[in-house]
This record gives sequence, C-alpha cells and structure tokens, in this order.
Amino acid sequence: MSELERKDTTYELKYRTGSDHNRRSVTMPDYRPAGTGQEEFQPTATVLRHWESSEDLGVTLHQLARDGDAITLKRLINQIIKRKKKALNALDENGISPLHYAARYNHLPVVKMLVDNGADVNWKGEGGMVPLHFACKYKHSKYAGSLDGEDAQTGDVPNGHDETVANGTEEQQESVILYLESKGADVNTKDIYGVTPLHMAAIRDNDIAASELLSIKTIQVDACDGQMMTPLHMACTHGSDTIAAMLIQKHAQLRATDEELGTPLHAACTEGHLDIVNLLFEAGEGQGLLEQMLTDTNSDRSTPLHLAVDSGYFEIVELCLSKSANVNCHRDNRSTPLHAACVAGNLKIVELLLQKGAHVNSVNADRATPIHRACSFNRHKIVEHLLEKGARIEAKDKDNFTPLLIAASSGHSATIKVLLGKKANIAAIDKHDKTAFFWAAEENKPEALQALLEHRMASKILEYSDRYDNTALHIAAENGYLGIVRILLNNGAALDWKNEDEETPIHVAAANGHTA
Repeated sequence: MSELERKDTTYELKYRTGSDHNRRSVTMPDYRPAGTGQEEFQPTATVLRHWESSEDLGVTLHQLARDGDAITLKRLINQIIKRKKKALNALDENGISPLHYAARYNHLPVVKMLVDNGADVNWKGEGGMVPLHFACKYKHSKYAGSLDGEDAQTGDVPNGHDETVANGTEEQQESVILYLESKGADVNTKDIYGVTPLHMAAIRDNDIAASELLSIKTIQVDACDGQMMTPLHMACTHGSDTIAAMLIQKHAQLRATDEELGTPLHAACTEGHLDIVNLLFEAGEGQGLLEQMLTDTNSDRSTPLHLAVDSGYFEIVELCLSKSANVNCHRDNRSTPLHAACVAGNLKIVELLLQKGAHVNSVNADRATPIHRACSFNRHKIVEHLLEKGARIEAKDKDNFTPLLIAASSGHSATIKVLLGKKANIAAIDKHDKTAFFWAAEENKPEALQALLEHRMASKILEYSDRYDNTALHIAAENGYLGIVRILLNNGAALDWKNEDEETPIHVAAANGHTA
C-alpha cells in the first residue's frame, strides 16, 4: 500500500439545541491511501482515542454511518460499550460498584437497568464481595415497594411489619437475589474470607435471603469458608434459629467440623443459643446422630457440655445432661466440666453437675482438683459447697499445692477465710517448702497475709523457711515489698533470722538495692 496522505475534510452538521440556526463545523483527520478517492476509510486507534467527548463521538459515528464504514464503526461501538461497562462497574472510594449499592438497598428496577446495560453481576468489590453478598447482608422485605416513607426507599423491614399483608396480596414478587441469579450471578461465590452469600445471610440472620438462596438448585448448603465453617456453623454462632432450621431441612451436615474441629452444636453451646441447641438435638435424634454429637470434641477435646459450662449457660448444660451427656468427660488437660464450672464461677452449674454424678475430687493433668481451680479464681462460695460435698481440703497438685497455698499465692482472702474456717492446714508446704505465708509475701498480697495472720498458729508458722532457709520476711525484703515487711515485723517476724548463706533480711534487702 502506498504512503498515507493526510487530508483534512470539513463536514458540516446540523443539530438542534432549541433553534434551527445552530450550525457547527468540525474538522476531522481523514486517513486514506493516497489517490484512492472514496476507498475504505479506516481511522487509527490514536484518532479514535482523540474523539472521546460525547459530542465528537457523535460526529464520528454519524460520519462512519454516512460513509458506510462498517468495520471501523463496529470497532468504535465496541469501544463505547467497553467504556460504558467500565463506568457501570467502577468502584467508588468504598470499593463498591453501582450494582452493589442497588442490591444493598433492594432497588430491583435499578438492578435490572444496570444489568441490562452491562453491569457485571459477579463483579467483586470491597473484600471480594459481589452484589449478591450485599443483597444477603442487609435484610429487606419481599414487598419493599408497598412500604411508605423511608421504609419504602430502603426496603428495610420495620419491627412488627407483616410482609404478607403489606402488599395486599400473597403473590410473590421478583427479588433482587433471584433476578441476579437468573442473570448468571454465582450463588456460591466467595469473598476473600471464603464467605458465600448463604454464609452472609446466616451471619446477618437474613431469613428472607436464605430462603431465596436455598430455593436455588445449585446452592451449596455445606460450603466452607476460610475457617472451614459452614452456613450452619454461622447460623448456630449468630443465633439465626430460623435459618438454622432451613439449613437442617435442606440436609445440612449436623456434624460438620471447622478448622478447630468445632461442630454447629459446639458453636450453639458456646454462644448460648438454647433454641438452636434444641433444634440440633431434635434433628440429631431423627438422624440417629445424637450420641455422636454429644461426644464430638474440638481441637482441645472439649465436648459441647464443656463449652456450655465454660460460658455459664445453665439451661443448655441442663439440656445436654438430660440427653445423657457424659458429666465426667475429659478435655486434653484432663479437665472435667466440674473443673470448668469452678473456673467460670457458676454455683448453680456446679450444684447441677454434682447432682448428676460429677466426681468432686477428679484430677486434671496438673493433678488439680475442682477445689484447686475454684481457689485459683476466688470462688469462695463454690469452695464451701465443694467441701460440703466431700472435696479433699488437703488435696495436692503436681507441685504439692493445697487449696490454701493456691488461695494464698493468688491473694484471695475470702477463700482463705473459708478454708481456715474448715480447718485447712495452715502449715502446709509446697515442693519447695514454701508456706502460705511465704507465698502471700512473695506475691505481694497484703490482704491474704492479713487473713492468714488471724490464725492462732500464725506467729509460729512465720518462722518456717523454704528449702534455702529463706523466711517470708527474707523474700519480702529481697523484693522490696515494704508494706509486707511492716506487716510481718508487726506480727512477730525477726530481723535476725538467717538463711543458709547466713544472710538476714537486712542483708538481702541491701544486696538487692532496697536501702530506703
């Protein structure tokens, strides 16, 4: 082909702006092979990019149509369509497209308009969410168009709103979710956390969205998110009982496990959703899975009963026990539900567990009994009840700690008083020969020390030393606990007591820089 020759051609076009006298001359670059006359007109991409304003674009389209240049016209139309689609799918500063907004606010006519004009129904916005995620995240009435005022604009369901009566008809209207699916939206798509629209509906208790999603044949009822949680896990975690029932009806796996081996029942027991626990038990009984559900353990080998006890949900604990949950089951660290109840501090649950046969002196991996755990957390009423039910007051854990030593080292004066009132041995020592007085001094617990000093044998026990012959006064001086030193001196401790290195409390204090 011969060298291109540039020719300027001026076209005059009439256009109306309210007057028939408006005229405009537009000069366009014309690229044609030299000497070819009316041969095919093929502007370059550079030229097409140049004519990008709406007005100039119109001129170009008019000329190409006039010249019959179908090839270039098609190329330009494709560019226009691409630009339109790009604008329709553009994300704002919040990472959200127009279609995301329309779906979020339940504006079905706007959703249809956007999709008809090229909006991508699977376009990912903030966090990898598509418009379907937004439609499921925010709950709306099926009959949003019948609402008045602000509710009509947002489609939100007001409290007490009867969705069937609102429209004056029971005829089901088309929904945003079902429309998007009909246009190719992937109902099982996942965001960056692996959350599907069905997960989202369960998280937000959006039963309307869940019902619509579950009516779609391709929906994956047991889809797993990034933590291997299914929609049923989410419903049980967030208390979405209606959705949980829907999922169970759709044969969701009752014993599905997340990344920590937790089941939906674990989740419901942890969060205290009694109605959902009942629902799961009913379904489990129907499927012959109840016994397995009650014995399922998560990554630390906690059963649903353990978790209900941890969280202090008495009615769920009672329900689990009524279904024959093992009251003496063990976790990884050998802790029983009774150990857990003593930590949580729920006296009613402690009483219930003991009534159901919990072993009052069971030991965990540290050889700690339930009363040890109660003393660690100052559950003095539970301590008293355990003692009434036969707990051993001088039980020793792997470090030879008795309940009194635990209470003293933790600074729990109320528990100390209960134990001493029940004749606990005030002279008990751990594996390093440390007494309760020594531990109260070492941990800087003045209230605990004062409670111990009320015992009639206190002045004698103050002289007891650890394996290095350090007394409570030595350790208080070493750590610079002036308040503890004063209490000890006021109650009979002596400044001339020596340890195995022949050091007095004064020597120890000076050696550690406590000279004030």
